[in-house]
Amino acid sequence: MSYRGHVQNGVVVLHEPADFAEGALVLVEVLEATPSEALHPVMGILPADIDVRAEHADDLFKT
Repeated sequence: MSYRGHVQNGVVVLHEPADFAEGALVLVEVLEATPSEALHPVMGILPADIDVRAEHADDLFKT
């Protein structure tokens, strides 16, 4: 069983509820975000004329 989440203020926050037994052992593995996942927190502040579909996300990181 695996769950996705993110780190917020140094704490792992799961994206969906999980009912772990007290004392359950867990493994936390850091994943490399894809360009479109990396943009998720800032999607609302991008200009409307920028194409943010996944197939174009790499272009947004070019300087």
